[in-house]
Order: sequence, then structure tokens, then C-alpha cells
Amino acid sequence: MLKIFELRWPDDEVAWIAAYTNVQALQIYCTATDTDFHDLEGDEEIKELPPNKWRKIYVTDEDALPSQSLHQWMQDNQEPALIAGSIWN
Repeated sequence: MLKIFELRWPDDEVAWIAAYTNVQALQIYCTATDTDFHDLEGDEEIKELPPNKWRKIYVTDEDALPSQSLHQWMQDNQEPALIAGSIWN
């Protein structure tokens, strides 16, 4: 089952990734952002975002204006992907 993982940095920047596992989420993030895994500092935190929080978080996607909840994003997308991040807002 596809899940949403939240990758959070100490300065409260965050990225949301749809993936099946936390390892896959990190792979997707690194590939999508051209980040080498070894460039991560080690103080980041990745955790599964419970589905009951998906309706409370809204993201903006150039292809899906206006903003949509993570719940709506998951209904519209069936593949693992980098969803959004606060660093790009």
C-alpha cells in the first residue's frame, strides 16, 4: 500500500514523499532533487504520516491549482513520487 512519508529537517523544512517504504522514500527524494544520500546530514527525520493527517496538509502543485490536500493527491496519484516540500513554497 502506498504511504506518505514526511522528511523533516531541524530548521522545520519538510518534504512529503509517496512511497511504499521509508527507504524507497529516501531514494525518491534523492533522485528527484539530485541529492546524494551522503549529503544528508543525519539530523533529518523521516516518518510515516498517518492517513488521518492527510486531509489537514495542503500542497500546491503547478499542475493542480489551487492547492490540494495530501489526501486528494493520493486519490489522484497511484505511483511513488516526491509530492511537495516547504522548501519549494
